Amino acid sequence: MHDDTTSRRSVLKAGAAVASLATVGSLSGCSSIPFVGGGGGSANADQRTDKVPAVSTFVLHVSVSAMLTDSTVQERVNGLIDEQATQSTGPQNITAALDQVEAESGLDPREVTEMLAFGDAEGSTAGTILWTEWEESAVTSAMSDTEYSEESYGDKTVYVPSSSFGGGTWAALLEEGTYAFGTEQSVK
Repeated sequence: MHDDTTSRRSVLKAGAAVASLATVGSLSGCSSIPFVGGGGGSANADQRTDKVPAVSTFVLHVSVSAMLTDSTVQERVNGLIDEQATQSTGPQNITAALDQVEAESGLDPREVTEMLAFGDAEGSTAGTILWTEWEESAVTSAMSDTEYSEESYGDKTVYVPSSSFGGGTWAALLEEGTYAFGTEQSVK
């Protein structure tokens, strides 16, 4: 029997893994990484934040591709994974964690180049936009293999979770290689 819940979680793990890496990297103090720290600002980051809902109270924009090659970030993430490994079974380092996400979802988190996470204190908006090298067919195939239905919102395809238990994670193809994940309000 095919377990759709596992598949859905696997697809979302790619986004979650990237978001976790971005959070750790942004806290690493590596100002030499573009979009992270004091000296890494960019006009591109300002353009990206224009996509954030106006009610958002926080925004985190990160160059994921730069973080994945940064030794300080790798060291810190490996330390966090090592701490968790003593409490459960699972990947032993960042490479194994990324490999596991790819094996389970079919989407390689190393192909995410940028991430923009946003939300508000009340929790009505929470989302992530990923700029990726993922083929649209791979993402839509992963979404259609799970408990999602397709709808149109404006001129975009939106993937609506069939089960609204806990709100569910919505997804949308914004443009080639760019995907949004989050609450209904965030994705719309």
